[in-house]
Parts: sequence; structure tokens; C-alpha cells
Amino acid sequence: MDYNSQNVGLVLRHEPDYSNDRDEHGTLVRNELPGNVVVGFDLGGAFVPLATYKKSTLDTMVETAQAQRAADEASQQQTQQPQSSDPSGQPGQQQQGGGDVPPQQ
Repeated sequence: MDYNSQNVGLVLRHEPDYSNDRDEHGTLVRNELPGNVVVGFDLGGAFVPLATYKKSTLDTMVETAQAQRAADEASQQQTQQPQSSDPSGQPGQQQQGGGDVPPQQ
């Protein structure tokens, strides 16, 4: 069988996990846990797994990346704004009069 890049697609699959615990009455209770995310690719209809991550870890990675992107965009917007309205064109410096001329008395 000939495989080419047109038949390959990246796939994320969530695999839930469960914990069987007993409640205060001794009844068996099934609690859903975050589970895992399996990263793989689809090759001609067959799923080929590449890596498995804990869902909570993957969620943290995504949240961190989104926060970093927002911080980068905010920083970029600040650097694009003019720094000073000083007519001399020198940001952060104030013009002072007098130069080498001593004050008159």
C-alpha cells in the first residue's frame, strides 16, 4: 500500500479514566477522572498513536501557552505606542534652558 501526505492527519483522542470508590454507605461509586490524551495520526483510517499525555498536564500546557501569547501581544502593543510627546524627539529627556550662560543677578 502506498501512503502519501494527503492520507495523513493529526488526531487527539481523549481516553477517560475512572476511580471506583465507596461512599459513606459503603456503596461502590464510579468517579470520572481527567484521563489521558493520546496524540497520533490517522493513516488510511487506522489510528497510529505517537504520545500519551495526562489530560491535566496537557490542559496546563495549553493554558500556559495562551497566557504567554496574551502577554507577548500586550508587550508588542506597548512597544508600538509612542514613548514621548517631547518636541525635541528625545524620549524621556526634559529640555533645560540656560546652557553655559550663567544666571543674571
